[in-house]
Amino acid sequence: MRDFGTRAWNGEDAMASLGGDHGHAYLAWAALALGMARLVDPAFPADLARSTMRLIAAYERRLLASATRIESRPIREAYPTDVAAVAGAIALHTP
Repeated sequence: MRDFGTRAWNGEDAMASLGGDHGHAYLAWAALALGMARLVDPAFPADLARSTMRLIAAYERRLLASATRIESRPIREAYPTDVAAVAGAIALHTP
């Protein structure tokens, strides 16, 4: 998914640009799946949990900063299903 997104965002990698304001909402599907796995697997890898939490923190910040959307792709393309996955991933990772 990261390769797909990096190509779509003209070379910008979602995980390397967490401090930026580009949405990269497509990656929320992976974060959502990882959140579910983390809930059921007590041995979930700590390093993967930390990197996923960094993505979730970026999503929270980006979503709060936008009154209308978080982009899935460049040129301000936002897809409701991706935004729903962002919200679901945030909910799964929030204690």
